[in-house]
Order: sequence, then C-alpha cells, then structure tokens
Amino acid sequence: ILYPPLERADHLVCQAYEDYFFYPSRITASKRQDLAVEAMRHVRSRVRLVIAGQPETAGELARIRERIQRWSLRDRVELIARFISEEEKAALLSRALGCLYLAYDEDSYGFVVLESYHARKPVITCTDSGGTVLLVKEGTTGMVVKPDPRALAAAMDRLYEDRREAQRLGEAGLDLIRSLDISWRRVVEALTR
Repeated sequence: ILYPPLERADHLVCQAYEDYFFYPSRITASKRQDLAVEAMRHVRSRVRLVIAGQPETAGELARIRERIQRWSLRDRVELIARFISEEEKAALLSRALGCLYLAYDEDSYGFVVLESYHARKPVITCTDSGGTVLLVKEGTTGMVVKPDPRALAAAMDRLYEDRREAQRLGEAGLDLIRSLDISWRRVVEALTR
C-alpha cells in the first residue's frame, strides 16, 4: 500500500499538551464538526475545542454558529471560519492536547491524521470514519469511538485528565507513520521499479 504523504512536515512540532482539541478541516457536513460541537455539551472537564477551516457553504457555517450559541458554548468552542495558513495550523497543532478527525466514511486516512502524528498528538476519530482507522489505532495511537456526542466527550475528558496518556498515544502515532515510511521517496521508488 502506498500511503500519500504530506507535502512537508518539518514545521510540525510538539510544544505542549494544553487544554484544547484541534479540528482543522474544511467545514462541511461530511466532516461532522457539528458532532464535535455537540460533544462539548457533554464534557465534564474544562477541555476546549478549536475548529478551523474554510466553510464549504454559508449554511454550514450558520449551522455550526447556531449550535455554539444555542448550547452556550462560546467560551468553550473557538471557531476560526476561514482558510488558515500552514504556519497557523502548525502553531495551533503544536499546543493542542490532541486532534479530532470525525469525517464520515472517509476514503483515505485524512492528512489531519498525519499532521497530528508529526506533531506527536493523538487523534480521536469515529468507528464509521472509513480510512482513518488505517492509522488511528484504538488505545495505541488514538481513540476510535462511536459517532455519538457522549462517547466523543468521554474520550476528550479522558485525555484531558491524563496528559501523559495523550503524549504516549501521540508519540506512538509518530512511531507508526515512521515505521510505514509514508514519504514521497518511498512512493517514487515503488512506482519506478
């Protein structure tokens, strides 16, 4: 299997495991940012959520904003509703506790997973997220939960309460992608044999 690599990863580092999960992705129904926002209604810890990405439509953005307001989550959920630069993404990722990638039936593992692991961050994904489970291994490199807001909240709380576990999972994610040699060098070598 030839996994498509990132264009670059040298800017992705870990500075800390702070109090927020980061969800970088275009804002659209199939990425299920609404599930992440709803999970914040059920967290018991002081964990926060930062969502960043270009909305696919004005309606998608309005739906997310409406849920944040309806559930009084403005102090717990930060929404950066625009394209963010690689530098902004790397900075947010470097201090995150972990990443969420909740896409429904994704046909690949998602670059968010690779970016997270390069920054030594664990990934929480869903059982129905498709290709992400190729790299997100339950209890080894991250957490795989039912697409249910309470299950997602419990996973977020668990890592908030145990930062060493978050670090262990994130470092195991980096070890995994290194062992798979997800690189352009490997892709070129395999295709030119």
